[in-house]
Amino acid sequence: MPRFEKENAPAKVITNAGGPQELRTRSSTGAAADVFASSDVKHMDALAAQGLVIAPAIFACNEPVVVVRPALAATVKTYATCRVRERCRRRTEVPSDAYHDLRS
Repeated sequence: MPRFEKENAPAKVITNAGGPQELRTRSSTGAAADVFASSDVKHMDALAAQGLVIAPAIFACNEPVVVVRPALAATVKTYATCRVRERCRRRTEVPSDAYHDLRS
């Protein structure tokens, strides 16, 4: 951010991080923001439907990566076989399977 601020003085960047559902709630209850970036299109679409943001544009993509300690390497060969995935699937606010399904 310092480079942006230097090149765009007197602009000042203030970041406010959180999960996509938390940021959506903040925005829909009146928090001001010039830029809103979300890791979940569902929340962006909901804000757009409320007229709180312009139509979202995808500017980055990611892919789930599983890192395991050596002792587990023999049992975890893919994202689908990872036990952490099951924990994420039980938490609806974690869209890890939605990301995975996009890549399948």
